[in-house]
Amino acid sequence: MGIEAMSGLSFFSVTKYRYKKENECDFSNIPRPHFCMGLLQSGRAVFTAEDGKRINLLPGDIIFVPISSRYVSHWYGSPDIAYISFHFAFRGNGGLSENNRFDLQKVHLPDFGQLQEIFSYAADRYNGDDSEQCQVLSLFFGLLSRVLPLLTCRQKHDNDAAMARVTEYMNLHCEENTRVDVLAESVGMSVPNFYVRFRKYTGMSPIAYKNRIRINRAVRLLKSNKPLSVEEISSLLGFESAAYFRRVFKQETGEAPTAFRKNKLEL
Repeated sequence: MGIEAMSGLSFFSVTKYRYKKENECDFSNIPRPHFCMGLLQSGRAVFTAEDGKRINLLPGDIIFVPISSRYVSHWYGSPDIAYISFHFAFRGNGGLSENNRFDLQKVHLPDFGQLQEIFSYAADRYNGDDSEQCQVLSLFFGLLSRVLPLLTCRQKHDNDAAMARVTEYMNLHCEENTRVDVLAESVGMSVPNFYVRFRKYTGMSPIAYKNRIRINRAVRLLKSNKPLSVEEISSLLGFESAAYFRRVFKQETGEAPTAFRKNKLEL
């Protein structure tokens, strides 16, 4: 059936990482294409957020990485680094979407032993049969329900219901060639006013916002086990050509799609 088909998730994976001594992951130029919720089992780590904030991670700590965030992480073994992470994204434009305003942050929950069991079981079983996948989803949502109330957020958007409807539509239909004037008309605005309101709400232009959504989804497809070519991904996401897709992808991530696919780093 597939674990994503069982839920409201558009992307989901659980991955174990193990390294020796030191490791560095630089995502300062590559916005995260999904949320990450990871447990450090051994070693230590230092995350430096886009605003310069530093987060020190010790065994038992959970790091919550919002979608579209940028950061650099340094990992130090004692002697080994062991880390398990949920990577996920939801369909639609709810609180957990491309429009989120969560901080990159550390969360500490009690009972390190229980957390290790949850993360290890999920990593070992998320590709299992339907019964095992249901159990993984149950564990994931149970953990998320405990973490969400502890999260801090950046300043939220203005309460702009019109822009909320527009961005909801764009998240659900990013592959469609919907013109800006049509979006403006749908909420009863002139195009100039629409541009001003949209930029205030999202911090970017409509085209940049749409491309950010599409590139985030392209990254998830490139990192998935589905053997889709760059041309197929470009077409699936509604880019006018594979050449334009490659250009936008490199602008967003700093790498060409094929090079990005070969880089297996996902910390």
